[in-house]
Amino acid sequence: MKRKISLNDLNINESLAQDIFDENGRLLLKSGTVLIAELKQGLLNKGIEFVYIETEGRASTSTSPVSNENLEKMKEKANNFAEFSKLYNTLLFEVRRTALRGKYNKPMQGNLKDDIMLLTRYLMNDDKTALNHYLQIKRNRIEYTYENHALNTAILNILLGIWLRLNNHQTWEAGLTGCLHDIGETRLPEGMLQKKGPLDAEEWALVKTHPILGAKTLLKTEWMPSRVIIGVLMHHERLDGTGYPQGVLGSDIPLYARMTAVSSIFNAMTTDRPYAAAVDFSVALNELRNRSFGQLDAKITRVLYDKIHEALSR
Repeated sequence: MKRKISLNDLNINESLAQDIFDENGRLLLKSGTVLIAELKQGLLNKGIEFVYIETEGRASTSTSPVSNENLEKMKEKANNFAEFSKLYNTLLFEVRRTALRGKYNKPMQGNLKDDIMLLTRYLMNDDKTALNHYLQIKRNRIEYTYENHALNTAILNILLGIWLRLNNHQTWEAGLTGCLHDIGETRLPEGMLQKKGPLDAEEWALVKTHPILGAKTLLKTEWMPSRVIIGVLMHHERLDGTGYPQGVLGSDIPLYARMTAVSSIFNAMTTDRPYAAAVDFSVALNELRNRSFGQLDAKITRVLYDKIHEALSR
């Protein structure tokens, strides 16, 4: 059930039960958004006085990292999609926080590194089941949002790390790179990436700066691994030198950037974006395979292709 409540009386971390629009009919926040302090203040600044929240059957909106004890309980229910979704939604909140910090060019929150490590350990427990749950999430949430794209890229990077037999720390770094790869986009002019038509030359030139903007923002975070920062900087580089921002060639592109390129392209293609409708998983995989002849890392692409095809055939 929904209940109307004064925004002034609403506690932080409640979930909205109804979309919120401004006086001109423009969407401000979607139903299900967790109302953190910055978002609440933004609504108040726009003159929004009342919102709707769920009064029964609401999912928990706790912002604390998943504890080791809770992680063990999740492992016991590894086949339970509801448990995976609970962890996923907890992490989505943290990714929203990174977006706000990126927008204002602030250091990333310290608990992010712990949350991505917990996600890494959870996925390592049963990668086959985790892949199935990830694909179900993708089917259920087809519309693009920054936080879903970031978290889904992190998940694929972690799974790739498992399949490529990276060690735990490298797999965690790869997941963190996926989570933060587009953090520079948060500093682009608002609405640019939601444009339905093609970008003009000036807009496109600005978009191509987002890896640099992202790397510069992450440099402000003392605990951020240098390999993650470099992975974020180079995730749009391509093996044939056609990428950006530097046009780096071949083996000069580091592993995390190569992994993120494959993961982010798959996630983007299978999501509804303002300028392109989502495609079927198999279509996206075939496109990745075609691009592995020159642009994308062939080994990484083949591993992802084989694992997802195997999951879809079960």
